[in-house]
Amino acid sequence: MTTQAAAEPVVEPKRGATWFLVAGILFLVVGALALVEPLVTSVAVGLFLGVSFLFAGAMAAGTGLAHIGHKGSWLYVLLGLFGMLAGGFMAMQPVAAAVSLVWIIGFFLVFAGAFELAAAFRAQKHRGWMIFLGAVDILLGVLLLDIDPLSAMHFLAFIVALSFVMRGAASIVFSNELRKLSKA
Repeated sequence: MTTQAAAEPVVEPKRGATWFLVAGILFLVVGALALVEPLVTSVAVGLFLGVSFLFAGAMAAGTGLAHIGHKGSWLYVLLGLFGMLAGGFMAMQPVAAAVSLVWIIGFFLVFAGAFELAAAFRAQKHRGWMIFLGAVDILLGVLLLDIDPLSAMHFLAFIVALSFVMRGAASIVFSNELRKLSKA
């Protein structure tokens, strides 16, 4: 145990605190920009999804081709080609990709809510909360499925902004904790 502890690098809390503070501020700035520019945020999310699908599709197709003699390798090739096709579409149509993402979240919430309701009627405890949560998920899902594209982009920008703002706040709190630790 002492040998392993001696091999671990020593991190100065004050230096780490500065980096977390800088990261936190940058996260807050990106979060604010996401709220101010929902169209740009949605296009960025759509492009990111498109490039991610292109990369994942290429990796799957490459894996399938590399193991072409093995059982199921054609499935990887076909899924990879489909992923690259979907990724190419999303990269060329990032707004459509962003709106589709919101609708996918809507479908997920409707199905998740239905399963929560089904589980609630079988539950012995907390049935009321489970019914409430299932109903809320279904309601939110239906709202997202019925949303117009412009509102969908605003919703997506809000979710992205919220994520960045929360991450920024957490980084700043962690920075302050590291500063306190370095003074101790």
